[in-house]
Amino acid sequence: RDGNDETSTLRFDHGCQFFRADTAKFKKLVHEWMEKGYVSEWNGDFRSSTKQEHEFFGLPSTPPFYVAIDGMQTLSKNMLIDAASENS
Repeated sequence: RDGNDETSTLRFDHGCQFFRADTAKFKKLVHEWMEKGYVSEWNGDFRSSTKQEHEFFGLPSTPPFYVAIDGMQTLSKNMLIDAASENS
């Protein structure tokens, strides 16, 4: 977040910008997260300032890609909340 303004809507999400679900088990988990409102499919594209013959930084070119709603850090927070409620 922008440290200069308490009402600012700027936010910087470091680390993983998106993820994929390539296995059946992970796809099922991502579907559950989508139903809970934790993640959504990201339909953006990858851009480069130069013409490239290969995928952008080796990233997969086949969607779907997913992002956490309200920033990637919220996914881990929601997972911890779920785990705590399952164990109580």
